[in-house]
Amino acid sequence: CILQKFFLLLCFLLLCVPQTSSFSIQHAVRTNNQRTTQTKQQMLCMMMMKKKEQEAQALSTETSTTRTRTRMSKWKEEILVPTMAAGLLFFFTMAPPAANANVADTTATVKETIQKLKVAQGNPTESFQAYEEVASIITEGKGVGGSVNYKNINLDSSFVEDEDRSIYNPGLTLLTESEKLALARALVNNQKAGLASTTSEWPESNTVAYDLLKHQLDPFYLLETRNYLKVLPFVGAISYLAALGVQQVKREFFSIAYVAGAVAVFGPLLLLIAIGP
Repeated sequence: CILQKFFLLLCFLLLCVPQTSSFSIQHAVRTNNQRTTQTKQQMLCMMMMKKKEQEAQALSTETSTTRTRTRMSKWKEEILVPTMAAGLLFFFTMAPPAANANVADTTATVKETIQKLKVAQGNPTESFQAYEEVASIITEGKGVGGSVNYKNINLDSSFVEDEDRSIYNPGLTLLTESEKLALARALVNNQKAGLASTTSEWPESNTVAYDLLKHQLDPFYLLETRNYLKVLPFVGAISYLAALGVQQVKREFFSIAYVAGAVAVFGPLLLLIAIGP
């Protein structure tokens, strides 16, 4: 009887132990799979959160850039362009300053000098003498305010740059703007006639004297640009309105329209100065 019980117990153990072991292995495998699945889910969630943070950061950067561009565009539209347009209108429509000249004496002297420049066209020697007459008017005020005597004063009555030229060249103060331009135009005509002359060679000294006198009488190139300056405010206004229209219709092309408008306004000035009178 005892042997039978022992045998039955042994058989029971042999039958149950493999099943228990198999059950334990299956349980361990399931647990491991669950842990792996949970880990993958956690990693996926972290990746999605990181991606959302990156997208939010990129969106924030893009929004900041867009705001900056919008502010710059508004600044150009509301401040820069109107200020430039107003400055151009004020500068080019501003009346020239009045000159303290004796009109009767000055007109006679200027007319006589202009006539000498006309008569001397094509003649280098007479042209240089006429240039000296113009230089005397500028440096001494000859015929327009009395000659300046530098006795007992150590001053060079030649052309002086980068200083108050009214001290050394009083004629520039005594001459009116119209007289300066008339003398400058006579110099230009004389120079052109001399260079175009085929009878005699135009000396280098005449060209140097012409350049000095022309610069003294017309330092801002009004002789070349005065006709364009009359219409420049209208050109500036048209360019401004055109750029403003492009900004309202095609904002992305506003920078190009802005540069094109500036070229349309200032390009002719530079071209006229480069070509010369």
